[in-house]
This record gives sequence, structure tokens and C-alpha cells, in this order.
Amino acid sequence: MATRGRGEGLRQATTGLLIMAVGVVLLLDQQGVFEIGSVWRWWPLLPVAMGIWKITAPRETRDAPGGAELIVFGAWLLACTRHWMGLSFVNSWPLVFVGFGVRLIVKALTHRPTAKVVGGKEGGHA
Repeated sequence: MATRGRGEGLRQATTGLLIMAVGVVLLLDQQGVFEIGSVWRWWPLLPVAMGIWKITAPRETRDAPGGAELIVFGAWLLACTRHWMGLSFVNSWPLVFVGFGVRLIVKALTHRPTAKVVGGKEGGHA
């Protein structure tokens, strides 16, 4: 059985707490305790916040490229839902293809090959 690093456990716990908090807020709204209507229109800030957390996380759990992707994705969602600069999901969906293309190019250019491990030793000779 593989062991999890402290960072991975912290990430899962944080994600779990965030999901629970969203559930509690939605439940309280449904029960009439308070109205989240005006706050809910800012939901795309959730992926932005998750992206910022990924970028600023402790060194062993940091995922700057993944965080940047979440920030850009959240900004696009926010722009579409708020109709900033005339954007909507209908007229801006091609940007999703542009984003995936940029992601693949950056990943290809920054990919670091890993050394093969053969017989418990690093290297490619048998």
C-alpha cells in the first residue's frame, strides 16, 4: 500500500472542508436561513481561489501550472457569467480550445524526462 505525503493529505482535507462549506451554505439557503442569491453569482471565484492556493501552497504540494490553469478557467467563467467585455458561453467557447492548446504547448516545452529505473538502479542499461 502506497503512503501519502503530508501535503497530499492536507490538500484532500482542505478540499473536503471546502466542499462541506459549500454544502452547508447551500443547505442554509435552501432552508431559508439566509439568501445567497447575490453572493452565488460570484461562484467562478472558487476555481480562482483554488488556483491561488495551488500556487501559494507549501513547496511539496505546490502546483503552479495547475493553479494558473484554474485561475484562467475561473476568470473565463466569471467573464462569461457576468458578461464582461460582451463575453458569454455562446460566443467564447472557442477560447476553451485555445486554452487547451496553450496548455499542451507549455506542458511539452516544460516537460522534464524522468530517468528509467532498471533493476533498482537508475539508468537505461540492463
